[in-house]
Amino acid sequence: MGDDISRDYETLLAASVGLSREVRIRSRVIREDRQAFPAVTVESRRLTAREYQALLAGAVIVVLPLHPSVHAGGISTLLEAMSSGKPVIVSASPGLADYVEDGVTCRVVPPGDPAALRSAIDALVADPAERRRLGANARRFAVESCSRAANAAQLAEAFMRLDRMPAD
Repeated sequence: MGDDISRDYETLLAASVGLSREVRIRSRVIREDRQAFPAVTVESRRLTAREYQALLAGAVIVVLPLHPSVHAGGISTLLEAMSSGKPVIVSASPGLADYVEDGVTCRVVPPGDPAALRSAIDALVADPAERRRLGANARRFAVESCSRAANAAQLAEAFMRLDRMPAD
């Protein structure tokens, strides 16, 4: 999902060749080509919040192929998938390093590597227990580290530290 320049749809499309499962992409950046990529459906229209949530809820795996960047490209999709308890495969990108832990909260693959991406997809499709484990860990991370409550607690702690600092 996503339209920003951080997405690497070329790698995702290459990884999808021969895949027996449906790949659904929500983006206005690419066009559907069923002849070249028969497993890929591209939804280019803007989705309502309810449609977006339904798309995410129906996903077996959320794949976030990214170009490496110091910008946190894909962060909304990543956190929405994690908070929904979905297993995520994401390209290694410096901008997301604080949000992902390979093998714990998600699977991290090298950017621009369709073979590694496909291997990660195949492995998670074949392992429902691993999908559940990663999804549960991802949700826990999102709630404990990225929720409004977690952010409020972090902000309160920062203010408390400032209050304890000696005056100049």
